[in-house]
Amino acid sequence: MKTNKAATSGRKPHKPGRRPLLHSLYELAIDFAILGRDTEQGFIYLRKAAENGDPEAQHKLGSWYEYGEGVQWNLTEAFNWFMRAAESGFSLAYWSIGRTYAEGKGVQRNGKKALGWFMRLAGPRTIPQRIQSICLGLNGV
Repeated sequence: MKTNKAATSGRKPHKPGRRPLLHSLYELAIDFAILGRDTEQGFIYLRKAAENGDPEAQHKLGSWYEYGEGVQWNLTEAFNWFMRAAESGFSLAYWSIGRTYAEGKGVQRNGKKALGWFMRLAGPRTIPQRIQSICLGLNGV
């Protein structure tokens, strides 16, 4: 009988479709950043995981750029990393991109594009009419 090494070691099994090494780099980056040991080293590991295609790392790196956490604040770079994560199917990135379009952060404010990204998370029946109206009203602002 085969045993699951992740289950016996106390580690979480890696997500399907994600290479374990990339996830390890991402986790190492977060450990460095959250535990405050070395945000510079954390950034190096996070960027490496993001550049190698880890969508969760791509999204987190976008957040670091959006808020200037451990890196110089850069909204254009944040948007670009959110987009890479979204292209990989990381659904939380859909929200981040919709928000950046709604707020005009790193991109030109565009309610229709914001709504389009929000709709990827949920269908038109689940997004309240009020939010749809707000997004569509942003184009004139």
